Amino acid sequence: MFNKSSIWRCTSSDGINWRYRSNVPYAFESRDNTGYPYQAYRVNAPWVLPEQAQYHVWFTNYDGNNRRIQYACFDHSLTPIGPFMQGGLSLYHETDLSDPTVIRTNNDYFMAFTRGDGPEKRIGFAYSNDVKIWTQDINYATDLWPGEADAWDSRIIWCPSLMYDGHEYRLWYLGTNGEMVGLGTARSSDGQIWQKDPGG
Repeated sequence: MFNKSSIWRCTSSDGINWRYRSNVPYAFESRDNTGYPYQAYRVNAPWVLPEQAQYHVWFTNYDGNNRRIQYACFDHSLTPIGPFMQGGLSLYHETDLSDPTVIRTNNDYFMAFTRGDGPEKRIGFAYSNDVKIWTQDINYATDLWPGEADAWDSRIIWCPSLMYDGHEYRLWYLGTNGEMVGLGTARSSDGQIWQKDPGG
């Protein structure tokens, strides 16, 4: 969870009922008063991927001008491992990347995120084999775009969530036509060519 400027630690034994473990942000504050060497105006939209004895964390870091996806790693006691906030997602000239969601697929990591450059927010994708260095199609050919002019998601789509069952990728996302907001789904066999499900 997060407030206007912090990401906080919560725990749950069943994934349904959650509670704060501390009144101190477990990971990030937007003002540099936690001992971590960075400055930011706002941090939010965390995504946590547990793996062995580590927690991989990606989140949106807004410095007042640009939105970037940042990365940090923690051990089971939530002590930072290695250089803090190295290896985020900063692609080419883009200045508006947010809402990361990351899954493990075989030996690689697969990320979906909101790409906000230009007039249309859309869903972008990137790959990594080490959680720090990410690559994508430079021509954005794999991006998932808003729908046609008469579609419920014709204006923008954002805030993705990913799942992979070993055979098929599933994507959930928010979309709007400027009047209503809905939840859409899409599928892909390879993570590159996506087919939206009819009706969202």
